[in-house]
Amino acid sequence: MLITSEFLLFFNISSSIRFDLALQLNRIEAAFEIAKKENSNLKWKQIGDLALISGKIDLAIECLEACDDLSGLLLVYTSLGLKEKLKNLAKRAEDTTKANIAFACYFTLVKGFIEKFSHL
Repeated sequence: MLITSEFLLFFNISSSIRFDLALQLNRIEAAFEIAKKENSNLKWKQIGDLALISGKIDLAIECLEACDDLSGLLLVYTSLGLKEKLKNLAKRAEDTTKANIAFACYFTLVKGFIEKFSHL
């Protein structure tokens, strides 16, 4: 009998293996549930990246916030034109001495890039 990766997700195997299988099978929700239990920055980052690729923006934001991926949040917030989120991110970046992220947030907000390029 051939055992598929999908089948293995339902067995009592280690959460690490189940997480990797869920990612391989593009089962983002299953991976998300495992990450919630383990609260690993690496797992949050992996799910956030996969969610972005899959177009699940809200889930991506939640995961990127959970792992403090400020550069990923900068990308998402700028792309979506979320000014208030960018302001909050700038402050958060300052507080964690991520000057490059803070600068990019403030520069984007001050120069009005969001308004200029939101139609693209």
